[in-house]
Amino acid sequence: MNWDAIGATAELLGAIAVFITLGYLTLQIRQNTQAVRAAAMNSSVAQIGDVRRDIYSDRGMAEIYLRGNEDPHALDPTELIRYRTLIHNMLMTQVNTFAQARYAGLPASSWESQAPILRRVLGNPGGTWFWENYRQDFEDAFRIEIERVLAGSDEDAR
Repeated sequence: MNWDAIGATAELLGAIAVFITLGYLTLQIRQNTQAVRAAAMNSSVAQIGDVRRDIYSDRGMAEIYLRGNEDPHALDPTELIRYRTLIHNMLMTQVNTFAQARYAGLPASSWESQAPILRRVLGNPGGTWFWENYRQDFEDAFRIEIERVLAGSDEDAR
């Protein structure tokens, strides 16, 4: 057998092996991307559930939340700290969802579906008080997005 023919056959087999390997790696990357997105969504949902549990499992916290939404100045200093921390935690779950949609490839609808929740949390006297006093605790991109949501804009999230 001719050494040139053997070399050409080996090169062909090597090229086929490279294409098979690339195809396999592409499949693995797609599966990994889907797993990462699922984990990101799970993280966001779990955080939201944890914050909601703070309200529904503790009658006192639920009362602070309701009174704080109506008039945060009517709360005593300890209640006001609890209210402020609760709203801050609620918004941090939203930061997570916002970041996951922006950077981790979650669908934009994952973030967009949060707009009504944000309006409920911040669209009352207590939420307005919180946002006016503590908006600087959040990164610029998130603050801009919250302002857009609160304005009721139908523009796509940036």
